[in-house]
Amino acid sequence: MKRYIILTAMAALAGGLATHMPAHADEARQTFRPTGIPATLPVTGTELVDGKVVRSRYYRYGDGEPGQKPIVIFVPGSGCDGALALGRDGKAHAGLEMFALPRLRDVDVYVVEPPGIPRQFAAPEHGLSEGCPAAFLAANRFEDVMAAYGRALHDITDGRVAGRPVMIVGTSDGALMAAALAAGDTATTHLVLISGFGTSQVADQLRQRVDQAFSDRVDEKGVASVREYRSKLEVAQKHPQSPVLWQGQPMSRWSSSAQISGVDLLRRLPATVHLLLVQGGRDTSWSPDAFRQGVATLLASGRGMAIRYIACGDHQLMCAGEPPGPEHLKETIEQALRWLDDGHADASWTTFDAAPMMTRPAGRQLPVGYGEERRSR
Repeated sequence: MKRYIILTAMAALAGGLATHMPAHADEARQTFRPTGIPATLPVTGTELVDGKVVRSRYYRYGDGEPGQKPIVIFVPGSGCDGALALGRDGKAHAGLEMFALPRLRDVDVYVVEPPGIPRQFAAPEHGLSEGCPAAFLAANRFEDVMAAYGRALHDITDGRVAGRPVMIVGTSDGALMAAALAAGDTATTHLVLISGFGTSQVADQLRQRVDQAFSDRVDEKGVASVREYRSKLEVAQKHPQSPVLWQGQPMSRWSSSAQISGVDLLRRLPATVHLLLVQGGRDTSWSPDAFRQGVATLLASGRGMAIRYIACGDHQLMCAGEPPGPEHLKETIEQALRWLDDGHADASWTTFDAAPMMTRPAGRQLPVGYGEERRSR
């Protein structure tokens, strides 16, 4: 997903809020004021440290005591951009959380940051791992990223007032991380996945190659492409910690998160969590076919959900022939925040109620070896 400059005008929309800098809770928690931010915008960075090592970093937009208002947490996509990456102009560049800033009177907005990068780091190649710090490449495995995000989530929600809703918003690769966070956290009430839900990326990329190999005839070039792709996966499995890049990401990523399915994660999501899935029909970074297959699988299991499908939308939900700009992304965040507030799905969404009769009957046993993981408390 693209980055956006935090404009003074956007700060004015949240105007009247004074900057609040919480005191250090203990030696393992430190706060700071990021640079390149309009003076009127209340933003606090928090680092959870172990000795001199920063284990997790996140940012809070909001004033007053944390935990008093509903919480919205944004999870970024791939690459080593910081949550408030500094541009050459000295201004901080934000992600989708920018579109939630006009609602700071009503919600606290948070954004987590991938581990292994300095404060406000700007990636040489947005969304890719080329030129990223060695510490980032070393911490790029799914379990490492989830450990950092899990620490942040616990710290963010630990002191909230009971009953306050918590929405997690994940975009692109961040949708997978957001799904994993929501599936393992009892505080989450709403989950929004944008341009990143479906079958695993590995399975979908293989499917595209298999489609080429076996259509109206056996295509030998397609078969060769399948073999080559599988050989790369074998390398990733043999060297799961390798920082060597393939398709712009380290092998450590391909051996972990790229093979995890959002569908499998959402099967563990409690029915009480409200789910919104968002996809563009012209997305070439995250396959609409993978999205459709994932939706069908969840529906077959009885899962209820809301869907915002933009047929002309690309990975940024932008449509050819429309004025340039992230208007559909902005609308999506605005709609999601209204949904969080009043519980009503937007009229542009397609909704499916849960269908309990489709779920596995109580008492029916799974085959030996297929245990169900209990949700953490």
